[in-house]
Amino acid sequence: MSVFKRYSYIRAIFIGIPFGIVCIIVGTQKFFEIPKDIAELYCEEIMVSSYGMKIIYDDGADSNFNVFYIKTNDKEYYTELGKNIDILEKELPVLLRQTNIIKVWHLDGDNYIKQLSVNNFILIEYSPPYWIAHFFLWLGIITLSTGLVYVIKHPEDFTGRKIYKKKGEPSKTKD
Repeated sequence: MSVFKRYSYIRAIFIGIPFGIVCIIVGTQKFFEIPKDIAELYCEEIMVSSYGMKIIYDDGADSNFNVFYIKTNDKEYYTELGKNIDILEKELPVLLRQTNIIKVWHLDGDNYIKQLSVNNFILIEYSPPYWIAHFFLWLGIITLSTGLVYVIKHPEDFTGRKIYKKKGEPSKTKD
């Protein structure tokens, strides 16, 4: 019998079940941390000095990202490309001809744009990223439940009472 199979019960108890519990806690915590609506974000009216495409380095992810930036005299704001790029490239220049003052919503202390509007026309609408919370919550539920089912249904793996059979022989238990 392999070492991997021999210690699967111990792994389920000390790794699988605690990992499931931690994922459920993190998922639940994310549901409460994510701003639910625009009122929970920080809003600024800014005068645009320049805008366009840019590559930035993110220390947290240790990677370069293509972003759309909006620059003021003293600060830069970014938005991930994705679905917003077409709207920003087409609509923003047209709207900035009328006025160069825009409203930017972001988390306090962060410069990533969550919502953007020009003349009360919303270019980027805020939608809470609940997928992160759902991912951790469901990962935790699945991991915890499979770990508990294994621990409850196969206690003989821990006690060593189960003798693994060779091919063609019936399984036996130690007495």
